[in-house]
Order: sequence, then C-alpha cells, then structure tokens
Amino acid sequence: MCPKETRKLIQAGAVKVNQTFNNVRNTFGTWSQKLKNNPARIDKV
Repeated sequence: MCPKETRKLIQAGAVKVNQTFNNVRNTFGTWSQKLKNNPARIDKV
C-alpha cells in the first residue's frame, strides 16, 4: 500500500470518528436540555 492510500484511509477514519463524536455530543446536548426543561419527567424515569 502506498503512503497516499494510507493517508486517505486515515483521513476517512478521522472524519467518521469526528462525525460520530459530533452526533453523540448533539444527542447528549438535547437530552440534558430536555431534562433541564422538564424536571417532572426525571421523577417519572
């Protein structure tokens, strides 16, 4: 495998990891907002 291909693979992997990380962060952000906005729901859960 030539270095260019390896670099492309590493870049693609990094992009995927970044997207996943952003999705997780967004999910946690919306969850924390929902919990803060609805204190009554915490008691039910």
